[in-house]
Amino acid sequence: MNFRDIVQLAINEKRKLRVTFFSKEDNTQLVRICAPFDIGPSRKFRDKTERYHLWDYDSDEQSHTLPLLDAQVSNIELLEEHFEPQSLITWNFKPNNWFYPRNWGNYS
Repeated sequence: MNFRDIVQLAINEKRKLRVTFFSKEDNTQLVRICAPFDIGPSRKFRDKTERYHLWDYDSDEQSHTLPLLDAQVSNIELLEEHFEPQSLITWNFKPNNWFYPRNWGNYS
């Protein structure tokens, strides 16, 4: 299974991920426990390159969102632990605003 397939499965099953990636800010490999939000271009970057949009539980920043390019990721492990979208989605959510479709009830 490739990384995209793993992230899609995690979105569908609302399961957490262990993600190993190269952090440009820290200039090193990091391992983070994340919840997957979406797969697609980022609204905050000008390029339309597809990214994995994750919620980083371990972030030391105010924002816990983590947009990663496929080239930054060296490993993604699907965990047994689940997450609830309503506990993470704190912004003014607009339904059907995801690139990757899912069945998350009011957060779909």
